[in-house]
Amino acid sequence: MGQPTYGPAGEVLAAGEDLSTSGLTSFMFDILYVTWFVHLGSLVSRYFWYFYLVIPGYCGVKIWGYLWPVVAGFLGRGSPGMAGPEKSPASTQAQNGRARSARA
Repeated sequence: MGQPTYGPAGEVLAAGEDLSTSGLTSFMFDILYVTWFVHLGSLVSRYFWYFYLVIPGYCGVKIWGYLWPVVAGFLGRGSPGMAGPEKSPASTQAQNGRARSARA
């Protein structure tokens, strides 16, 4: 998988995979390291299998980080950097006038 694939004219069709890249490849190596830790720890105690819960927990944290801005937008809270709709002084005065006339 790491070797490039060349076409008949000598052009590069696929550059090959680099195992030092970030993203999904890095995540798979992390799962492999957790698996090694669990297997070696299982020699000491049978409760080391619970350490596997770190993997879905990490996935949940990452997914929640992507979904929170969407959920906050639907709830009307938005992120701190988002500006809400600006009210013009004329619309504020009109609302105050309607409120005064309703009281009278």
